[in-house]
Amino acid sequence: MGLAFGHWMQERIGFVLPIVGGEGGWQFGVDDDRRYPRVVQPLHARFHREIFEWFRTGVLSNGEPLPDYFFSMTPWLVGGWNTAEDWWGGPLGDKTETIAAVRAIPDFVRRFSWEREGDVPRRTHPRRTHPRRTHPCQSLSRQSRCSRQSHL
Repeated sequence: MGLAFGHWMQERIGFVLPIVGGEGGWQFGVDDDRRYPRVVQPLHARFHREIFEWFRTGVLSNGEPLPDYFFSMTPWLVGGWNTAEDWWGGPLGDKTETIAAVRAIPDFVRRFSWEREGDVPRRTHPRRTHPRRTHPCQSLSRQSRCSRQSHL
């Protein structure tokens, strides 16, 4: 859904606000949509690990780069409006395989497009120009350095 919102925002307002994915993931045991298999183990574990791998590798499951505007994804872990989603102590039991799969992901720091080797920073908003406007770094003293992030 985040990608669809990203395309919508880019088309309509010219840039994409950061998307924080909350209340995400798959509810255990769900089979509402018959186009997809019932979400039980090992699928529940595999699906959740995969979504966190996007942030580690910078690549979506379909092979496309993870957009910088997709900032995070947070599944319902401990509790939610529907306790079947609880990973610990829910009525369907602990999601031991899911917990182990996510714990097995090596520690990492997410890298954005401008931090990845060989990538050039991508603008997510149109460049605005005004004849009197100066670059923000031009007002800094000569000894100060302007970081790339300060003007992206």
